[in-house]
Amino acid sequence: RTAVKYGLTTQLVHKDFVNVQLFFFKKLIHNFKEFGWKKGVTLLFQGPEHQTPEVPTVLPLKTSMSIKKLIVGGVIFVISYYFLLTTTNLLFFTMVFFMNFLAITLVNGIEIDRKDKLLS
Repeated sequence: RTAVKYGLTTQLVHKDFVNVQLFFFKKLIHNFKEFGWKKGVTLLFQGPEHQTPEVPTVLPLKTSMSIKKLIVGGVIFVISYYFLLTTTNLLFFTMVFFMNFLAITLVNGIEIDRKDKLLS
């Protein structure tokens, strides 16, 4: 018997939340393009050990965290999350949602990697 392995089979090269959340969808699209529909659907329902090992980049982003960004982003996140839970106005909810997204982006210190963008 061999032990079952759960989770990722290769190390993620990305540290930003955008690529971590979206790389699998890009991988699925890549599977359908490269292997066709039949194999793509099969890979969709098989475990991670059946996938090819590369981890695609969704956006050319780099991260640079700092204590200042963490504190400011954390404060914005907590305040906006409070308003998300208490509001009933859709417009206000939408504005606070984007403030929350801004806080997460700020905490991660996400920047566009100009070098990678020029090479693409």
